[in-house]
Amino acid sequence: EKEIDDKSNDVRDLNAQYEQLTTEYNSAREHLEVMHHTRVGANMTLPGGGGTGTASSGLNVIAGVIPKDKIEGFERLVYRVTRGNSVCRIDDIDEPFVNPTTGASTYKNVFALFFGSGLLREKLKKICDACGANVHPHCSSAADGQTLREQVQEQLDHLFSARTQNTVQRRKILSSVAQYVNAWRTFV
Repeated sequence: EKEIDDKSNDVRDLNAQYEQLTTEYNSAREHLEVMHHTRVGANMTLPGGGGTGTASSGLNVIAGVIPKDKIEGFERLVYRVTRGNSVCRIDDIDEPFVNPTTGASTYKNVFALFFGSGLLREKLKKICDACGANVHPHCSSAADGQTLREQVQEQLDHLFSARTQNTVQRRKILSSVAQYVNAWRTFV
């Protein structure tokens, strides 16, 4: 009976670790998608040749990821709060994100909010929080962006390998338990 409890505790710990690793993996993947979609020359730039919020354009930028089903309300809320003094660009993310707790797939979009007044930053961040959007840092220079992109990609690779090792370890434990199930049933 002690052996069963030990194995059960091990599996619970590994499941909790897997959920945590998946949450971190999704966050890193979101950050990488934001950097990919908001880099200089991407579709998220302002019309008319404007930049992506660099100091030369004089614009502030908030970029992040939001679930696809919350986009309409988000855009409407941003427009009303800023009184039309912002531009919202949205781009699809092709692959869905998996919720570690439920296992459900969620499609998300990258957004970039361009606005002139620094006073709007806090209001827009509150709107992002209220709508379930995850805001990620935005680099104004290409060199900083490349360095950050490499760091996030390295973190993503590390988290992927940690999740894989966690899955292998869980399977080993469950396989070892499966060998003794019939014996334990007759014993109980």
